[in-house]
Amino acid sequence: MRGIPRRHHFVTKAYLDVFLEPNEKLLYCYGRKRPEAFRAAPENLANIRDYHSVRRQDGSLDFSLETRIEQEIETPGIPLIRRLSAGKTNLDTGQRLSLAKLIGLQNVRVPYERDFIDKQNREILAGYLADMDEDARRRGVPVNEIDIAISVTDKEPRPGEWVRVRREYVEAQLEAIRDDPERFSRENFFKSPRSWQNTTQERSGRSTGRVAQVAL
Repeated sequence: MRGIPRRHHFVTKAYLDVFLEPNEKLLYCYGRKRPEAFRAAPENLANIRDYHSVRRQDGSLDFSLETRIEQEIETPGIPLIRRLSAGKTNLDTGQRLSLAKLIGLQNVRVPYERDFIDKQNREILAGYLADMDEDARRRGVPVNEIDIAISVTDKEPRPGEWVRVRREYVEAQLEAIRDDPERFSRENFFKSPRSWQNTTQERSGRSTGRVAQVAL
């Protein structure tokens, strides 16, 4: 039985292996802040301990995301990289989708992008509270909910796409983020390929008619 995966790559080791010369075990590498080349094995590059893990309430680690990435993205996608590098470019629809998933995930799994996702999530949640507070000041009564719609197009959201979010939920999310700043990106960026697309989120205090657009 395999042990618990703890060394999580944000650039797939199998992808880095493709760059090895025949009979070589080390790559020539350059770091952003290291002007001189250094040698390293793919398994020792681009990895962070428990990078894709989420800590459960009982304190144990849920590493199922790392397993899903391996099984659903890397295992079908990496062989297609090798196939293309060998000059075999005729891919069927399913293979093209697998390759697109691999590329799409790579775009959002690196630390910089994960940090951006988490920062943006904090700003969006804070924006919900600010909208409620502004509406409360204007109306002179407490406002503890906001209507939110998610749309992947530039069209006005349909009535059924609006969801009402309450203040206590937003505050609980912000509290959870304070305890674990990276939790949102770990839990959400892999839910579906749709989440990797450029999604537009609109938030509106329905009583004010104010709408703000935020690119996710």
